[in-house]
Amino acid sequence: SFFHPTHADAMAEYLVEGGADVVFGCGGGTGSGGILRAAELGAKAIGVDVDEFDNTFKNAAPEVRNKIITSVLKKVPTAIEVGVSFLFDVPAGSWVASISGSMLLLDYGNNAVGLADCHESC
Repeated sequence: SFFHPTHADAMAEYLVEGGADVVFGCGGGTGSGGILRAAELGAKAIGVDVDEFDNTFKNAAPEVRNKIITSVLKKVPTAIEVGVSFLFDVPAGSWVASISGSMLLLDYGNNAVGLADCHESC
């Protein structure tokens, strides 16, 4: 689920106790809780969707905050801009090279995802 704190803590503990040096958490609040717990246990962390340093780790102790390396960001404004531009700029029924079938891939290549700054851990 996207917010199940008990699973987040248990998975983080399992990973860190199993030797994980870095935990990349995804899955909404569960992933965020998991990387916070992993950092509390001493592992480095990579977040997802938003800059976890400014969100999940905002009120964490300094020794925990310095464990977040970066976050993979969903750039929602870019996705909206691309979608709206197709709506207004591409004639109906037109072939668009960046669309495979009926799917448009939004990725690092078209600036729809990116990386947050490395704050205190770098």
